[in-house]
Amino acid sequence: MNHASAGNNDPAALAHLTPEAKEAAEKAKVLAAKYYLTSSESGDIVGKHWLGVFYHEGFGVNKNVTKAIELLEAAAKEGNG
Repeated sequence: MNHASAGNNDPAALAHLTPEAKEAAEKAKVLAAKYYLTSSESGDIVGKHWLGVFYHEGFGVNKNVTKAIELLEAAAKEGNG
């Protein structure tokens, strides 16, 4: 996942962007979270894993560590390494 290595959830890393580019980046985060939510809800363990990471980081969703742990544990119990 590019988001994890690119610092895209760090406000300082986005400071150089124009307001329009920042808005586009935020919309892209929300869209990514939406797609992983759909994947997770369909039973995909990779989708559960990454949605858990997103909740842990507050990437495209409101930060929710409890939900993150729930999703990451579910993914692990279903075989995600």
